[in-house]
Amino acid sequence: MQKAAIYNRWFFRLGGGEKHAFAFAEALRDLGYHTELLTHLWFDKKEAEKKLHVNLSGIDLKIIPNLLDSQLSSYTKEYDIFINNSYLDFIQNRSKKGILSVLFPSPLRTSFITKMKRSVIIPFLRRLFIFPLSISGVHQGNILGPKVQIVFNESFIKEVHLKLSFQLLAFSVLDKIQFLSGEKKIQPQDRFVDVRKNIVTFVFNNLHEARDKGLIILLPHSPYAENIQLQNLTIPGLRNSLYGIFSKIFRSWELRLHGGINNISIPIISSYQHIVVNSEYTKHWVKKYWGVDSEVLYPPIDLVPKSIIKKNWIVNVGRFFRSGHSKKQYEMVNFFRELYDGGKKEWELHFIGTTEEGATHKEYFEKVKTAAQGYPIYFHNNSDYQELGKIVSESKIYWHATGYGEDEETNPEMMEHFGQTTVEAMKAGCVPIVYAKGGQLEIVDKKVGFVWNTKEELIAYTKKIMEDRELLMKMSCESQKKAASYNIETFRNKLQEIIN
Repeated sequence: MQKAAIYNRWFFRLGGGEKHAFAFAEALRDLGYHTELLTHLWFDKKEAEKKLHVNLSGIDLKIIPNLLDSQLSSYTKEYDIFINNSYLDFIQNRSKKGILSVLFPSPLRTSFITKMKRSVIIPFLRRLFIFPLSISGVHQGNILGPKVQIVFNESFIKEVHLKLSFQLLAFSVLDKIQFLSGEKKIQPQDRFVDVRKNIVTFVFNNLHEARDKGLIILLPHSPYAENIQLQNLTIPGLRNSLYGIFSKIFRSWELRLHGGINNISIPIISSYQHIVVNSEYTKHWVKKYWGVDSEVLYPPIDLVPKSIIKKNWIVNVGRFFRSGHSKKQYEMVNFFRELYDGGKKEWELHFIGTTEEGATHKEYFEKVKTAAQGYPIYFHNNSDYQELGKIVSESKIYWHATGYGEDEETNPEMMEHFGQTTVEAMKAGCVPIVYAKGGQLEIVDKKVGFVWNTKEELIAYTKKIMEDRELLMKMSCESQKKAASYNIETFRNKLQEIIN
């Protein structure tokens, strides 16, 4: 049997980009390939299936060392097909047939300052600081899943303090929690229990394989092991303290320290037999940045409406994070407040989405929640596929504001590259009202919804839908018709054409 692999650094996040990567895996498995998911952090396949409504049966998860992109090339050799679907990770392909799935390209030509940041400053900071490189298996609210993996930026960590908060503290459960350093079971050097606050601090010494496999926490099956919260993780010493100070002052650098070094070159691009993109918008920028042609392969959207009863709800789906490709929830809260204060008091705004790891992003989420106080604005922060489908199906309007306030020519990556959540909402019969930039213009036309450029336009279009039931019904039906074309069968057939 031929072998295929899909690489994505961010599988553990279980977001829209990861669902796109899973679609490649499902299609290759159904086409008869032995398929593997390549990544650096463990994630729960069952949780992925539940949250994203995917079927990963018969697909293997393979954890590989978290190396630089240039060092990961050797892992592609053993496959007949290798698909790189990781955002801004550019690995030279050495498989028989490589497919580079581009969510959005990085420019080939960059300024001297940008090159210095990528090639000199970021590697220097990674050597200077000690910090957790990534954490998987932790849910919204810092609640631990059955298996948690904490990977550090160095291979050997002398000391780590792990503070956990228990809803119900039972010493019988404490003794059954397992810890691993790499493949080896370890015991904490010390354990401090605060019975008044139900907080336990574990102290670990001499963690080996901390960069590759890190510290693994395995919880027992017990009611007392539910809702355990990760309160704090510290690495005593100056280097971790410096990291804490740096991350607070230079917040936009947080993701850069945790991701890959996204250097792209013509030899890397040329090592792939096919370049596929998620939209005509991305195709345009691939041509402009790289000077090469690509093929549009729209992601499949499989959301099935869960309700035919619509409520006076506006909905938005997207992760909460401050930097980069922000979804602009804070701006949408202010837009809704103006609508509500203007008389639309029978309507509600619902946000569906998790919060990105890191203090900067949690602060942003709290800022949005604070702005929403006193208004019928609701947050669904850890929704699975069923809850997402129910909320979206019961909503009448879908808002999308990614790219608002940004310069498309200067920062095209800030726009919505495709609009997966927009299509999901359309499949559920929502009328989309989306920012008029990026890939959204390929999805939303005047039959199905509205595109807006200013706050005033957004509010005017929203009021129009709110006040015209006949128009709402007509656009809702047209949205469902158009969204039906984005399906797994079309995706699989197009992928097979590309492979053949």
